[in-house]
Amino acid sequence: CDDNYQYLRNRRVYQAEDLSVDMFSSSFYLEDKLEYKYFEFTPGIRVDYNDYLKNIDIAHRLNSSIKPFGDNKTIIFGGINRYYGKSFLGHKLREARIPYYEQYRGLNYPAPTNWTSSTFQDSSKYVFSNLETPYSDEYSIGLRKDISFLRFNLKHVKRESKNEFISEYGKAQIYDRGDGEKAYFRPLTFTNGGSSKSDTTSLIIMPIEESKFSWGSLSYKFSTALSKSKYNLSSYDNILDDENNRNYGEVYYNGKVVNTKDVSSSDTPKSYNLELLMTLKPFKFFDTNVSTYINNSFTYNSSYKTIANTKETRIKSTSLGGGFNDIKFLDVYEDDKMEANFIYDLKLAFDFKLKDKHHLHINTEINNVFDEVANLENQRNSYKTGRQFWFEIAYKY
Repeated sequence: CDDNYQYLRNRRVYQAEDLSVDMFSSSFYLEDKLEYKYFEFTPGIRVDYNDYLKNIDIAHRLNSSIKPFGDNKTIIFGGINRYYGKSFLGHKLREARIPYYEQYRGLNYPAPTNWTSSTFQDSSKYVFSNLETPYSDEYSIGLRKDISFLRFNLKHVKRESKNEFISEYGKAQIYDRGDGEKAYFRPLTFTNGGSSKSDTTSLIIMPIEESKFSWGSLSYKFSTALSKSKYNLSSYDNILDDENNRNYGEVYYNGKVVNTKDVSSSDTPKSYNLELLMTLKPFKFFDTNVSTYINNSFTYNSSYKTIANTKETRIKSTSLGGGFNDIKFLDVYEDDKMEANFIYDLKLAFDFKLKDKHHLHINTEINNVFDEVANLENQRNSYKTGRQFWFEIAYKY
């Protein structure tokens, strides 16, 4: 092929489709609050059902608190709760999708040949039914303490998620395509083998009462959190979730071929946040009282380890016998580091009190005001979301 010419060699064909699915779900919730002197206990139970997974999920809610000194200045609290997954409509849509197929062509100089369908049969048709409902067990303990004019809230949450959906890919198998030719496919099944664990410690410091000034009032809140997580699954929303990796179930990671579920998870950045909420004194606008609220949010995220796609591929070839080779083009991932960043968000809200209970709300929200786009150290063009504008007009009565 002449260096001055190019041609398309491979393509993935998705058939046009118009999908429509529906799902019925119902839930029942019962809770009671028991109080005795300085002790409070809140037991509860939630029952969920949907006609997709067809599981009856019973989740417990157990929360309690105690005031050791008989006042609200010191409260020790904790809970043991279970939460079942509830959003499965997206999974049902995936089941209804028509699998794609791949085509390739060669070059018969000076023009490429006709498209030929690949002998690889896509078998990644999603089937999530006949599975248990994913759930998370959450254990929490915390302390709320008032010191002088400040309120401190320290909390630790341990979360264990089980029965998560995870895909498992079998070895490639040869089959008769029906036209006298042989082809191969990789069987794909979904199980409840996914799990994850996380520990999060958070601290919130805020004034007990807002500060009053001639121009209005000021309230503030400082918060920080330290998280550590571990999981053995590739979720549908993480960095390894593209069509190619889901087909193969493998990637080339840090110099060797590994299963996507064995790739180490990215770190969670340490974050420090300060919020300043200012409420200005109402003013008149054509005989209408207008209240103004300004919310400033300052967040610093420390640098952290992450996983980066190098945009390169490695070929893995395995003989299947009968003249067939199972060829995989694996994406290459490496550990990398996300730079630290400082984010400033601004929210400005106006509340026009028209009459009685009628209000007109005009809100403006600017996220990442300074357009701080943290990049990976190795400049792989993987950025955080830049500046965003949101506008809202609402009439409430």
